[in-house]
Amino acid sequence: ADAIELHAVCAASHSSLPVRPIAAPLTEPAVIPNKKSAWVAVLVSSIGLAVDYYDFCVLNAVRPLLREAHGKMSPAQDATLSASSIVGSVAGMLVIGALGDRYGRRAMFVFCASLTCVGAALSACAWNPGGDGIYWLLTAFRGLMGFGIGGEYPISASHTAEH
Repeated sequence: ADAIELHAVCAASHSSLPVRPIAAPLTEPAVIPNKKSAWVAVLVSSIGLAVDYYDFCVLNAVRPLLREAHGKMSPAQDATLSASSIVGSVAGMLVIGALGDRYGRRAMFVFCASLTCVGAALSACAWNPGGDGIYWLLTAFRGLMGFGIGGEYPISASHTAEH
């Protein structure tokens, strides 16, 4: 209550606008979650993030093998292949974060995990349709994987905070 009154005094001395408290005092105690469910939520989110980081970084280890098997990449192919998962991740954050509020975090988390798995599996099983087409397929598949990974970030963060 003292902080609200202090804010009111400071605001009144600097402005002629009506004073409104920035926050109402708490009238109910905060709900403390079950310790076991909190640890499970943190563990699941942490494992998911570790797998996501692996998916982002594995391309750097595989790139020399790709060059050896399928020839040198053009600068455009190299750049788009490198950026595809990051661009997909940013798009996934924006889209899935909003959809999580609308359709539920659990449903969107399952959807994102499925997209990530499908994108990673398609990347692992990518085929060469001819010429240098494998690099463009890998770009699309890694973009799909990145979209799923990006969607997991806001969903897992809010799920962990809630549990």
